[in-house]
Amino acid sequence: MIPPEKEARRQKALQKALEWSHVVVRQVGRLHEAEVKALASNEHVRLGGTYTHDHSRPFYEMRSEGYFLLVAARQLLRALDIYGDRKKVPAPRHDPKIMVALRNALEHWDGAAPDSFEAKTGSRADEHRWGAGGTFLAGVIEADDLAAWAAEVESYLLETSGQS
Repeated sequence: MIPPEKEARRQKALQKALEWSHVVVRQVGRLHEAEVKALASNEHVRLGGTYTHDHSRPFYEMRSEGYFLLVAARQLLRALDIYGDRKKVPAPRHDPKIMVALRNALEHWDGAAPDSFEAKTGSRADEHRWGAGGTFLAGVIEADDLAAWAAEVESYLLETSGQS
């Protein structure tokens, strides 16, 4: 029998996992919306528009949405660790250590984390790829794969917890 306090913590983790799985999917949508704005801004300047500081804003938004996506994915991983059931919950399609290292590198851009990330992956933390070939954070984490994983996790948790 599971002690009541441990079961209560596990149930809270289940609720957090459901919450963060939803947020990961939503953040990928926000990231794609920001991409569209950034590409439109770039096209405007390319076609002869004047470059101003406002031209940079969509790119700032795009990078911030990528960072917030990684924060949400990290929170989902934390909730799943507490929830347990590791053998049955859908596994992330990317190495969780790489996701966390990238989030750390973007958050702690002024410290050793970016160099550590590059040493681990061979990719720079700030060199994202956008556009028709897919959205890749630091060239190593595909945003749509994070959304698919989070949706699988949510579906599994709803099904097995009887909350669907």
